[in-house]
Amino acid sequence: MIIHIALFEDMQQHSDMIANSLNKWAYANGREFKIKNYNSPMGFNEDDANKFDCIFLDVKLPDQDGISFAHEIRKVNLNVPIIFISNYIEYSLLGYEVNALRFLNKSSTDFDDKINECMSYAVSIIESGINKGYTISSNKEYISVAYREILYITIRDHILTFCTQNGSYSERNSLKSILSKLPAQFIQCSRSNIVNIWHIARIYPDMIKMRNGDEIPLTGKFTTSVLKAYSQYY
Repeated sequence: MIIHIALFEDMQQHSDMIANSLNKWAYANGREFKIKNYNSPMGFNEDDANKFDCIFLDVKLPDQDGISFAHEIRKVNLNVPIIFISNYIEYSLLGYEVNALRFLNKSSTDFDDKINECMSYAVSIIESGINKGYTISSNKEYISVAYREILYITIRDHILTFCTQNGSYSERNSLKSILSKLPAQFIQCSRSNIVNIWHIARIYPDMIKMRNGDEIPLTGKFTTSVLKAYSQYY
């Protein structure tokens, strides 16, 4: 699998440094990747946001800052790993607003190690979502839905409802059975609900707010496991 990377960096020396670190990571891990370099967000459109497996963003860019640009990317692609690269560490907390995978300091003396850890994690996320999903059996129809498109799953009267980015679908099954078939980013948050961590906007003491605005109950029995799973991803 070739990893397609978009790199937004307006300084050539930094662009070369990042590419060099990525080359070291790829060689050490037997990976292949392709980089498309951008000096600024100009010319990068909505279709482009879905063409890349991973996006590296400098915080300071010509025409538009990296943080606001990341918000635009998230409007059309909720899942692509975004990695901020900057010397302005004071902006690191803003990365949580767009669920950035990492915030890397260009001046770090162990930058190669940071890239290695970051890309290993990014690839695990990328590969868990590409061409993988669940086939829903609904009214004698079979509907294949990518894991990354599933927001959450609810159950009522032995009927599971899958809320996805493209609509809702139902099948007769049990929550326990479906949970055993799903990847690690799916976590049970109550007796009747499973959420996809990738689509969580915020966690409250008794409720999880999803990116689409839906509110899913969070009960005490499941709170610890939800917080632990969420922290491992973000």
